[in-house]
Amino acid sequence: MKFYHTLTFLLFIFFNNYLQAQTGYPDISFGNGTGRVVTNLNTNRLCQTEHVMVQPDGKIIALGNIRNPPLASGIPDILIIRYNTNGKLDSTFAQNGFIDDDFENGSDGISCGLLMSDGKILVGGYATHNGSSDFLVMRLNADGSRDSTFGTNGVVLTDIQTATDQINSIHLLPDGKIIACGSVRYSFQTNNSYALVRYMPDGLLDSTFADNGIFTNIAEQTGQGLHSVVLPDGKIITMGPINQFSQLKVAAFRHHPDGSYDTGFGTNGRIITTLGSDTYNYIYAAKLQPDGKIVFTGTASETTVANHIIGRFNQDFQPDASFGTNGLAKIARASASDILVDLDFHTDGKINLTGCNYAGAKPLMMLYQLHPNGDRDSSFGINGQVLTDFGQNQQCGYAVAVVGDSLLVSAGTSEKNTKLSVILSRYVIKEPVVSNTRPAPDKMIKHAYISPNPVTSAAVLHFSLEKAQSLSIDLMDMQGRVVQQFKQHQLFDSGAHFVHLTFNADLPQGIMLLRIQTEDEISTIKVIR
Repeated sequence: MKFYHTLTFLLFIFFNNYLQAQTGYPDISFGNGTGRVVTNLNTNRLCQTEHVMVQPDGKIIALGNIRNPPLASGIPDILIIRYNTNGKLDSTFAQNGFIDDDFENGSDGISCGLLMSDGKILVGGYATHNGSSDFLVMRLNADGSRDSTFGTNGVVLTDIQTATDQINSIHLLPDGKIIACGSVRYSFQTNNSYALVRYMPDGLLDSTFADNGIFTNIAEQTGQGLHSVVLPDGKIITMGPINQFSQLKVAAFRHHPDGSYDTGFGTNGRIITTLGSDTYNYIYAAKLQPDGKIVFTGTASETTVANHIIGRFNQDFQPDASFGTNGLAKIARASASDILVDLDFHTDGKINLTGCNYAGAKPLMMLYQLHPNGDRDSSFGINGQVLTDFGQNQQCGYAVAVVGDSLLVSAGTSEKNTKLSVILSRYVIKEPVVSNTRPAPDKMIKHAYISPNPVTSAAVLHFSLEKAQSLSIDLMDMQGRVVQQFKQHQLFDSGAHFVHLTFNADLPQGIMLLRIQTEDEISTIKVIR
């Protein structure tokens, strides 16, 4: 008997610690209690997401494009959507929460953006002007209206004198100037080159940068996958794919703050490297850590295996030996089509990534969380991975943003019956929701817990109510899907309650959330089965 009590106590300690440590589950205060939102602004138009930002007040801005079907031939327009913290469209932004804008009836889109300290919104992308695609920079006021003090009614178009120009990344300098980096293609080229443009705070070209504000590199054909970071000393590093001897490698270029090449970087300002493959190396996104190190996500294909590659390099673009193996962390891809295309940083140095998993019956949004040294964080989802199903035919993540120190937002695009929609999901990545026997003064549902926990076939839910309430009680999986309903809008009197729950025998094992919901309040308890 003594052994039994000791074992029970040890199991309680183990599972209690496990519950409190596990993160990556849906934030059910978002998206009507599911942690997920699907947005199609017009059932006949196709919406796609390229970037996501979270304001200091928690509101979410998704950037991308919207077009008429079919996808292959529809002409895209710019799309900017703002959501309230609960996932509903913010009616105070632009027209009913979104901007659907067109320039000269041509192809337009937003690919990147940033939030300014005064609340204004700066975005970059491409727009058709005089028959060709130009760099597009747009500045909006906090309410979504165009900032008339920037460019022409809030818009700046820059023609690099090429057929196809597009901004891929945009940066705000401490003096208010703007750096835009993107891909350009001349009519005689088969692959893209890259360009850097620096603007004054009012949108005019900065004549003190490169050649009257514009740097172009015709000789280096780096493809479309171009990204840039601005180092603490003002130098600029651009990164992109480059074909060399029938191999796709990664090229990095470093520029002085005036736009000229930094000849002390590699060979005449250029470094060409691989991510571990002799044939195919590609970077999808790169960002600068707070300590000035460069972190990127990409892929490397070898003869028999393809890996996700997350790298951390120093400012000289040499691998950081404290990360992964010689600066590179590898995650085996479950499918050759799997991708991790964006990343962001947690306040404790962890790295969050988003992309798409094609290994199952349909593509799912995929997230990973890594420790600061590049190891997978087993306290996040299942062995560092979370897959999310939005109930669509396919759903992929294309952008990710950490919110404060406790939440994570992933944005992407879904497809169902040929319709494309913007999708958002929000996850808890710190301080998970667990039962608390100390009542909060403003809560109607108090003292909620379940016993036993872990559960097998049955358990008892304990809680008390400050006043009579209509309650719904259901069980959700870690993707926010309801897997079993216990009570639906049943009236409970005030006082203490003990509800006997019988769990379906076919429920999967693992971590789930028991949700207790009133008209105004949601309380959750983590359950292990």
